[in-house]
Amino acid sequence: MNELLPCPFCGVIPEIPDGVGTQYEIECHECGMAISSVQICDLMTIDERINDGFNPNLYKYPDEYIERAKKEAVTKWNRRTKP
Repeated sequence: MNELLPCPFCGVIPEIPDGVGTQYEIECHECGMAISSVQICDLMTIDERINDGFNPNLYKYPDEYIERAKKEAVTKWNRRTKP
């Protein structure tokens, strides 16, 4: 599931980012025309948000939340409309 399709505009396969910050983004740094972005807290339950474990010093959520957002971002990136 971590395999990305090429950018639909330039054909370059983007790198999988490490997930620092409050959202998870996959972006084509070659042409800058394609991006898939997921707000990490949007995939969390209310209880998870209350005890999210966000580390302001590292500006990072725990790995379990990053992995969830990564999976969603990859799914969105790989979604293509049929011609």
